[in-house]
Amino acid sequence: MRGTSSERSGPREIPFPLSLLFIPVLLVAGLPSIPVGAVMIVYFRHSERRFVKTMRQEQHVMDGPEFAAVLQERRGTLIEEWFSNKGPVRYWWTCDDVPSVSPLKWTAFGIEAVFGREYDDFSSWVRMTYLENINTRLVSSSYVPEGA
Repeated sequence: MRGTSSERSGPREIPFPLSLLFIPVLLVAGLPSIPVGAVMIVYFRHSERRFVKTMRQEQHVMDGPEFAAVLQERRGTLIEEWFSNKGPVRYWWTCDDVPSVSPLKWTAFGIEAVFGREYDDFSSWVRMTYLENINTRLVSSSYVPEGA
């Protein structure tokens, strides 16, 4: 005996021959994502190179030897600016010791900073205090190869 639709639970099953019709639909829908994705990667890399070029013209870029020197001296703070899980990631350096001047709870672990909601205020404060006011120097970007 069959139950009524309100008594059924669980996923509905699609008959086997009918499910084969979805394969071409998925292929047709998925194939354009390959060239669109490639175009988007080229666009993002171009935009990031243009950004780095602008920062270089405004003298807001720190070169490798200079960054190595401040690391050796253990002064300043490196700030990672993540736009998404896939990139780009920008690395900024500031001469301030951000953890000691921060009025908010902070973490040195990137995964906690990204997914821990208790650090959202700190991330906003860093963005407003350092990144939007250009109180930092760009060290590198994950979308721009070294020396480009």
